[in-house]
Amino acid sequence: MSSHEPFKFALRYYKNKHYADIREGLTRNYFNSMSYVDKVLEEFISFVKKDIGNTYIFIWGDHSPAIGGSYLFKKLQSQAVPLFIIT
Repeated sequence: MSSHEPFKFALRYYKNKHYADIREGLTRNYFNSMSYVDKVLEEFISFVKKDIGNTYIFIWGDHSPAIGGSYLFKKLQSQAVPLFIIT
């Protein structure tokens, strides 16, 4: 849930000072939350690669953030979501 709106959950346990000067709260909290997710994923992937090995890791998103990212294509709503496959 750290990467979900209202992007305030991570503030309870993580703050990245690099985003402190962003005035708009939702944007600041979004960047802070994604920074936290990146940090945790880096730690997890490093652990798996070092201590477990021979593993496939799939990371995907199920929807775009509501702050932008969905768009109209031929009158259909589309969303850009990530899929990372790490071997």
